[in-house]
Amino acid sequence: CDWEFRRVLFRSTTGAGDVFCGAFSVYLSENHTLTESVEFANAAAALAVTRMGAQSAIPYKREIAL
Repeated sequence: CDWEFRRVLFRSTTGAGDVFCGAFSVYLSENHTLTESVEFANAAAALAVTRMGAQSAIPYKREIAL
């Protein structure tokens, strides 16, 4: 598979993997496809790395644009 990725100016990568895994799990559990879930998780992690901190960087679902 060829996955597209987002280019962002990052501030901190702390928690990016956790955000990706959490977002992927949530989206997949909502009966989205594997591809949709990866794209959603990628968008969530891309947004998270633009913020400082770990918990404070976790985006709300409504903030994640596909």
